[in-house]
Amino acid sequence: MRTFYADEIAAAADALRSRAAAMPPDAMMALECAGDSERCAPARAALQAMLESAQRAYFEGRPLCPLPARTAVLAALGKDAAVAGGTLEQALSRGAGEDAELAVRRVPGSGLALTVLLLCGRCAAFDTLTPLSGRLDPVLAAARIADAAKTAGTAACPPLVLGAGIGGSPGDARALSLRALARPLDTRSPSLRRLEWRAKEAVNALEIGPCGLGGFHTALAVNAEAEGAPAFLSVRLCCHAVRRASRTL
Repeated sequence: MRTFYADEIAAAADALRSRAAAMPPDAMMALECAGDSERCAPARAALQAMLESAQRAYFEGRPLCPLPARTAVLAALGKDAAVAGGTLEQALSRGAGEDAELAVRRVPGSGLALTVLLLCGRCAAFDTLTPLSGRLDPVLAAARIADAAKTAGTAACPPLVLGAGIGGSPGDARALSLRALARPLDTRSPSLRRLEWRAKEAVNALEIGPCGLGGFHTALAVNAEAEGAPAFLSVRLCCHAVRRASRTL
């Protein structure tokens, strides 16, 4: 049995919160690819400006976005590991802040993987939770994901990253949508890749575009996660200023 100490976990969460102020390389690549393929000139210029701003912030070591952000911490603790000196949740709250949203799960092994997300406070207003009929209809789910993006419009600072979680309870679905947001933008779910593709196509068909300027890139990515019975669909939005950092202890 491997032991992690609460002070060590709190220090790691605090360090990750500082590192998460910059855009990760996979998000920069998504912006670059979107700019290269965008045919609408104003939208293409906006995407290029977003990328240049993110690159400057990254290399200058300063926060990407000056607006207040919500902190979320995802922790995957191995089943052959334990926490001493307090609970895992207490340690994470101490390091990331008492108001941080926590999503903790047990996984095989003896490690501890942490991811800190800084989420735009404005985007939280457009989070949705939809009951499902007990089966996953990809067409309906993609439409609901697109509805969330349409409702948010330009208020969520598109292009967006959308996380979809499908679970047996509202809490499970919300935790899964947070896990989906935490995934790198260049990864696809082995079992839900068709839903991810269909939903991204539906969101981009809205033609809201970067900063509401039109074009084909309203979404940089749609990530989906599912566990258990498909009873609820949770959709969360993140603006183009993706801020994330991870570490395995």
